[in-house]
Amino acid sequence: MIELPTNSRVMITGLTGQDGYYLAKLLMPRGCEIVGLIHEAEMEVARKIRDELGPIELHPCDLKDRSAVEEAIASRRPQIVYHLGAQSSVRRAWENPLETAQVNTMGTIFILDAMRRHCPGSAFVLAGSCDCFDHEAAPNGLTPQTPFKATNPYATSKVMAIQYAQYYRNEFGVRASVAIFFNHTSPRRQEHFVEMGVVANAVRVKRGQLDALTIGSMETRRDWSWAPEIVDAFARMGAMPDAMDLVLASGHTMTVGDWVRESFAQLGLDITRHVRIDPTRCHPGDRPHTFGNIEETKRILGWQPKMGLREMVKELIASRVEG
Repeated sequence: MIELPTNSRVMITGLTGQDGYYLAKLLMPRGCEIVGLIHEAEMEVARKIRDELGPIELHPCDLKDRSAVEEAIASRRPQIVYHLGAQSSVRRAWENPLETAQVNTMGTIFILDAMRRHCPGSAFVLAGSCDCFDHEAAPNGLTPQTPFKATNPYATSKVMAIQYAQYYRNEFGVRASVAIFFNHTSPRRQEHFVEMGVVANAVRVKRGQLDALTIGSMETRRDWSWAPEIVDAFARMGAMPDAMDLVLASGHTMTVGDWVRESFAQLGLDITRHVRIDPTRCHPGDRPHTFGNIEETKRILGWQPKMGLREMVKELIASRVEG
């Protein structure tokens, strides 16, 4: 059983994203001193998070700037670095693969190399992605041993980031771990993610603001989890005595149709009247319907995801209704 970190000096990249927010919210009450590396464009959002959660140090830093990253690591000497910051839009990655590589790959290298020289005993946890792997090679669930198979510039940049984390762990002894994330959601999720889009538009149909929900397919399957639970496991990885790579997921799949049916049921809507299928909305080359094998994660961390579909939909609907 790995306990959550307490009274630690923690550095978080990607503080303004869904997971960074929940990570800071989880660790601050445990006496952790939080330093967020913030791109100047995100500073206003970061200040709002600080106003809500408490005294977080906001340190301006562009992950593409090696000297800025090194200065931040050298001056703060964090005991744990949680690296969530990334250019995570696949569409934007196709449009600008160079920037994606600079942020996702080079930014990771800059952090790892600065840690090697200034705080070699500290822990580093990288947010990896299931998009980096060959899902056809994982019929029993994706594991850290599943072969890589990147099919877009985003995934390629994250594969390299994962491999550099493993390299610094094996060659320099940096306590670098990789969390392999599957889909996870929360009220802080944006609507371009399918599950939040389903819920948000179902609420609009209920309010009479929209006639129908339009989706590409009811049959697409994904492994979905509740973000605060995934972040809990991610946080525990920073306290592991030995670095390793772990899959963070629910361990099973559900369909987009499951999200639609549950959302409409909770809102009292007729699915036959208010749902339209538009296959042009489906992504070409959609990956196989795989899930994360979390048996090792549960054993190592003593962690178990608990939120099911019904509870997740209820929380997301409440956030949209209250908002």
